[in-house]
Amino acid sequence: MTIINLAQSDLNMDNAHKSLGSLSQLKNVGHCKRSFGVKGFMRCTLDPSIWDELEVGQFFFIEVDGLQVPFQVEEFDQTKSLLKFADINDPEAALSVANSELFWEVLPEEEVEKELPNHAQWVGYSVKDITSGRTMGSIRKIEQYPGQVMAVVENDFGEFLMPLVDHFIVERQISDHVLVVKLPEGFLDI
Repeated sequence: MTIINLAQSDLNMDNAHKSLGSLSQLKNVGHCKRSFGVKGFMRCTLDPSIWDELEVGQFFFIEVDGLQVPFQVEEFDQTKSLLKFADINDPEAALSVANSELFWEVLPEEEVEKELPNHAQWVGYSVKDITSGRTMGSIRKIEQYPGQVMAVVENDFGEFLMPLVDHFIVERQISDHVLVVKLPEGFLDI
């Protein structure tokens, strides 16, 4: 039997669950019925409005061991009612989510109307951590995860994801293109 390794996902599950909090809600929008083919596709029943909104890269949540686990849509075929999730690449892995309810993240109406900060302007900024006193790298791009905006920070050792939350951001030095942050001790060790 194939086991899905959720730790390999680009999404930090703990942060996804914590960030959902009161800002968003999960709505039941369909059902994964069964595996289809040999590449991990799932035959699914979805609310028709969800098919219209669905894009590659979006997330559905599926209950696994009592937790709502995010699964990123890698591919879909509306005409055949098929979904393919990242990290589910064969029929055995697909069996682990077969006969599961599908949930979709929705924001309360008042949150939808609230303007979100434009983090895209921070691309190219250096990130300096006051906890370690080091420059951590530069922001290569901004990505939207369920309930969380993340900066992809690149340095000589690779790249890492950093949540763009007020709790971490100390100061933005516009003239020097530096984002000063206070990251929790051991943040880069995980």
